[in-house]
Amino acid sequence: MTPKRAAILFLLAVLAGCGPDTRSAAAQARWQSAPVPHYRLRTTDIIAGQSCDQTVEVRGETIVGILHNSCQHPNLWTVGWLFRAAEHAGTPAAPCAHSDPSAGCLCVYSAAARIQYDAALGFPREIDSQLSWAPNWQGFGYWSYAAQHLALPACTPPAPIASQHIVVHELKPLP
Repeated sequence: MTPKRAAILFLLAVLAGCGPDTRSAAAQARWQSAPVPHYRLRTTDIIAGQSCDQTVEVRGETIVGILHNSCQHPNLWTVGWLFRAAEHAGTPAAPCAHSDPSAGCLCVYSAAARIQYDAALGFPREIDSQLSWAPNWQGFGYWSYAAQHLALPACTPPAPIASQHIVVHELKPLP
């Protein structure tokens, strides 16, 4: 293999991981190509191990009826809201998870998301997001702390971090 060909293959391999999530874009295109204007949506939402169920009637992405809601939190889903939740599932709300007054940010939030899309209609069928802590290797605070204490900061959360799992059990088109 020539060096030029190897460089091109390497560049293509690097670029293959960049850009928008193609599964999400394809799923949204499927939903937008044949949206269901009126539907009943039945979901289970599990946050920090607490499970609740919701069934709503949606017309034109507006909730027109709450048929069942055992949830204490205000999440009432539509397909549009599910797509937004899927888009933000792998993004922590705050960048710094743990800081030291003398050093600054030691640990950052790290998010992982797993999203499954409906093969036929494209809507997010399951969204699973998990937060954890990771060392802030690139931050000055991490290395400042290590120099001051002659030890690396502990980036293990003191308690389990709440995760969220959303499951769509049924999307039923209505007349």
